[in-house]
Amino acid sequence: MMFLVLLHGWSLLWVPFEQVELLLPWYALQLALVAWLFLWLRDHFQRDEKGQESAESESTSDARCKEVCWLLSWAWSGIAALAVLEWALHEFYLFTFLATVGHPRWLSSSGDAAAALFAAGLLLALGIRQAWRAQQAEWIYGVAVLGGATGVYIRLLLVGLAPVSVWDTAALMSATYALFVLQWLTRSEPLFHVVLVLPFLTLLTIPLQFASPHATGTLMIVGALYLLTYRETRRSVPLYLALLAFNAAIYLWVPGWADHSQLFQVYVVPAALSVLLLLQLHRQELKPQVLNSARLAATSILYVSATMDVFLRGDLTIFMVALAMSLAGIILGIALRTRAFLYGGVTFLLLNILGQLILLFPEQRLGKAIVLLVLGAVITGGMIWFNLQRELILQRLRIFRADLETWA
Repeated sequence: MMFLVLLHGWSLLWVPFEQVELLLPWYALQLALVAWLFLWLRDHFQRDEKGQESAESESTSDARCKEVCWLLSWAWSGIAALAVLEWALHEFYLFTFLATVGHPRWLSSSGDAAAALFAAGLLLALGIRQAWRAQQAEWIYGVAVLGGATGVYIRLLLVGLAPVSVWDTAALMSATYALFVLQWLTRSEPLFHVVLVLPFLTLLTIPLQFASPHATGTLMIVGALYLLTYRETRRSVPLYLALLAFNAAIYLWVPGWADHSQLFQVYVVPAALSVLLLLQLHRQELKPQVLNSARLAATSILYVSATMDVFLRGDLTIFMVALAMSLAGIILGIALRTRAFLYGGVTFLLLNILGQLILLFPEQRLGKAIVLLVLGAVITGGMIWFNLQRELILQRLRIFRADLETWA
């Protein structure tokens, strides 16, 4: 304690006490160096303890070395914590001066910032060393917090309290991807948590407004990061976060697209497809009845929105899109052996065709009649082909119906 008082007191011979906050970066640098010195001494004593050769002197010398090592361990950790506290106070005072005066206040304009950055580098190196050796989550989280605070400090030095920009987003995402690579190499569980949480800070650096390329690009990059994390870890949380990020990026543009196209299905399609994708990925974990009901509900909402646009707008293009969606559902149901897709696609295909036959708008009668005639010709040709291949098709149909009972 007297040594710490000496380290902090001698500089007050030249600096008035009311300006003691200007000495904080130098205090932090002094303590960081002392922490490294005490850590080196502890490792030196531990090596001496392991190198004891005489069994007779080991009993007394070993106890003495343990006491010294315990004292040095307590000393360097306490001094390092005090150094971090003083460095954080310096950053807080720098922020306060920038907010009130508009420019920083230094004891030595050329040396204070360098001393603070050097102290931060020593403390980060100390934390990384201990995190690597101890393999404790607290050290990793502490290094992550201190690294983030150091990044904020560098930004205060460069641009002050300027509004956030795309460069802040780029720096944050670059650091996140670097931590992802480090997590992939070390397979560290705490680093995995840091990689999951850190992208949320990008919400503080992007404009929260519709049709923003900056926000959209950031959310897409975040979604790609979570997809890579899911690929490496096979955990469900990164997948959920990836789908959330991609949907957020899309829905920033959905109001503009819906206003331009006047289509209700624009609001529904991204969310419905995301739900169907999640159900497909978790099909082994859900009961078949629950899975089938959820799939049928999601596809029904998707087809209902498309059918509403058909009857509200009446354009030929929208009608053809609805038919294409129904046919795609039928093909997907057969390919994936999923009854919900097959039944939903067939039901809404028939509803759209019958509805348009009953409610054809006069000004669009020709175009829709042509589409329906073509579709009818395809169905007629299919019936002729069915009559020619009747026995073979019925045999395969019986096999298909028996196999249908095993579908999800």
